[in-house]
Amino acid sequence: MAPEPFPTDPQAVAAAADRIKDATSLSVESEAGEPITGYLRHTVAFEYASMSQSYRDGSWAFVLPWYNEESELEVGGGIWRSTPSHSDPDVWFGREVHTDGRDVEGVTRSHRAVENHGLGSEWQGFEAITAYEAAGKLTLRLFTDLQESDNPGDPSGFAGNLYRDTSYHDIALTDSRIAAIPADQDGIFVIVPEEGLGGSLDDMPGTFTCATGTSWYCALQVSRYQLAPGYIPDSRGDPVLFTPEDGSAAVELAGSGRELVAATDYLNFGFWLFVPEDVTAASDFDFGVFAGGGDPFQVNNLQGLAGTAEYEGEAAGMYAEATMISPFNAKVELTADFGTADDFGSAVGRVYDLNIDGGKTSPLTELSLGPIGERNTNIYLSWYHAWLQEEWEAWAGGWTEGETSADGGWQGRWGGLFFGNGDAATDHPTSFAGTFGATKGDQSFAGSFGAER
Repeated sequence: MAPEPFPTDPQAVAAAADRIKDATSLSVESEAGEPITGYLRHTVAFEYASMSQSYRDGSWAFVLPWYNEESELEVGGGIWRSTPSHSDPDVWFGREVHTDGRDVEGVTRSHRAVENHGLGSEWQGFEAITAYEAAGKLTLRLFTDLQESDNPGDPSGFAGNLYRDTSYHDIALTDSRIAAIPADQDGIFVIVPEEGLGGSLDDMPGTFTCATGTSWYCALQVSRYQLAPGYIPDSRGDPVLFTPEDGSAAVELAGSGRELVAATDYLNFGFWLFVPEDVTAASDFDFGVFAGGGDPFQVNNLQGLAGTAEYEGEAAGMYAEATMISPFNAKVELTADFGTADDFGSAVGRVYDLNIDGGKTSPLTELSLGPIGERNTNIYLSWYHAWLQEEWEAWAGGWTEGETSADGGWQGRWGGLFFGNGDAATDHPTSFAGTFGATKGDQSFAGSFGAER
């Protein structure tokens, strides 16, 4: 029997409702001018890009669907904290979602199809639950329009992947600052500091430092689910250099290969909720929403686009009050005006026809998706470009960010990315995926959506 996906204990419900609200609010800003809540984050890898929205210093999700050899939909990915658990060295913890059936001590996993989700036959619903023994429970719901005929394949099987290499080096860290994987987490990601980290390579004592490369860092990571015997180098950073204590030659350890899975034009969106075993530990609750796709728009083509494009689609998420939380579904409309030669244009729209599970009447009939304040544009190459930060670079799918509003004082924020490339550089993106939230008093909606042109 799969555990209940969402909590019913009143104290747990109240804490979860607060986290949902944190992910939606258009809150005060920090001294650096960054939002404290309703925080957006862009990630990209494996020919896939996504936007996550959570509370500031919360988590971000990177979740990929594919079909196995039995034509069954599978899901894999992670939910990682946006900030390190501690510094010197920087260490991040993360939770993972897997449907491959492998047993892991202390963890029970289950998954099922989500039926009657109200999004139409084009979208498949999928729910995965990870229960950590005496530590908490992670629930993730994902909706996708991925068809088996366009299957991108299992992303963990890309060439040179060390994650599944049982014969790889046995890398251990003995540095007292690096703890074991916590009972309510699945992995650890460690930035190797300049002075290095003590450890061993195949039982040989020594020190791990960064080899010369083009990145600003190197890192080691380990997961409950991997088949490699110990830590593995992060593929995105520089190689890791191991120097043995006995004075023998140093060993350079490169990360996993980066041959990517096939680019596939599909969208997915969803949300996650983590409830700790100790429901009085309100700060341990975690919630967020995400949306992404397998064919992010070539962002360098954004400047050359002209005219408008209209997108329609479906949305899902969580509704919260002080004494209840419940999934909801909705519809979304979006219009992108790609501006002039001097700007990238704007995207505006609405979320409407909101239906809360269980038959509860929605307190919100329509939520407007608009620009930021008095700005006329909200489509950019990246977050850094939007806020005129130095050293910005273009991100796959671009960056769209705005504010939400509705009659009665509802307010929040939203964001998203463009997907689907045509034959010509001037072809409009074929789809858009994004996240949104809004709050009024103790009532909140936090959701994500996928929309087609």
